[in-house]
Amino acid sequence: MSRGRGRLRRLILEAVIGTRYGCTVGQLAYQCYDIGREAGPSEAQLAAVDRVVRRLLDDGHVVERPMLGTQRCLFPASPAVPGSAQRMLACLDCDLVWVSEEGAPHPLCWSCDEPGQPVRLRPRRSC
Repeated sequence: MSRGRGRLRRLILEAVIGTRYGCTVGQLAYQCYDIGREAGPSEAQLAAVDRVVRRLLDDGHVVERPMLGTQRCLFPASPAVPGSAQRMLACLDCDLVWVSEEGAPHPLCWSCDEPGQPVRLRPRRSC
């Protein structure tokens, strides 16, 4: 039974904008189709969510980032909280760089638990 593309699009956008840590296609299918924990989303439901997500990616409303290996999470294309302070931090020992946000700070390296060092972005030089 179809719930309509417009409604599904709205539900997906609301879910992605409403989370700070991103959503996977599977999580969006659970939420949009109100599926209980016992049952999983059907292939048709996953395909419908994936089609809408691809359109949102093409339109620039959401962005997709790799998380935890092969998992890909969706985030809003623009920050949900305007003016939220973000800092780029780095761990030179582990060769990692990450973003630490004011509302959800991640000051420690995920690999060695040492405090991250602030990273200064250099402007690009034009040739």
